Amino acid sequence: MKVIDDWQDNSQVADMMTRLYEDPKLQEVLRIIEMISLEKLDNQKESKWR
Repeated sequence: MKVIDDWQDNSQVADMMTRLYEDPKLQEVLRIIEMISLEKLDNQKESKWR
């Protein structure tokens, strides 16, 4: 969790978003989501060909 003191401060919000996006834990979650979405796409393609 990250705390933003001033939501009106665009540079603080942008900096925090960058830090969150670069966080290794988030990157792992994003990889898992990508794997799931690719798996679903593959399953949809298989269903169309049956």
